[in-house]
Amino acid sequence: MKKGKVISMPSTLEAQIRSRARNLPVYKCYVNNDWKDSQMATVIVTRKHANDNVTYACYLVDLMLLGVKDCFYEFNVTLQCLDDLLLSRMDEKFIECKYALAHNIVYGAIAFAEDYGFAPYSAFSKTGKYVLEEDTDDIPIMDIPLGDNGQPVVFYHSRKQHATRNCQLGENSRRRKLYKNLDGPRRRC
Repeated sequence: MKKGKVISMPSTLEAQIRSRARNLPVYKCYVNNDWKDSQMATVIVTRKHANDNVTYACYLVDLMLLGVKDCFYEFNVTLQCLDDLLLSRMDEKFIECKYALAHNIVYGAIAFAEDYGFAPYSAFSKTGKYVLEEDTDDIPIMDIPLGDNGQPVVFYHSRKQHATRNCQLGENSRRRKLYKNLDGPRRRC
């Protein structure tokens, strides 16, 4: 009897996404409907499997300064699982959007944050980015509102948090920064 080749499949969720997600067609994309006003976007990008399941990544994106603050993902889950995710985020209402908008929100915020020395959340860099297409000229560039008229905005609750962010920004910015104490008034530096 002739023996066939044994094909090994990636063993972890992360390995499956890194090796297989970009080979799947983009299915649907979502963003919270108030992302422009709140300057915080929750972006969900899905890719469709032949079995009608989806792989998705959800990105929490700060458009004022920090870029991708959080990221989680699932591989080959049912559409019901995706619907449950959308419904579980009761405080947010999602609208379906074109892939180009989702891509530009995420990568635009990353570029803005990197200008000030902030890197994306580690799960994005290691795995989450593989649900998105590579950031190439094939994706049309859109104007995404970042910062306060292009100036970074730092939100803080405590003096220690303010000093930490100010130190990091001071090393990376010659432009003025807008600080907003979540417990008090705004001030420019």
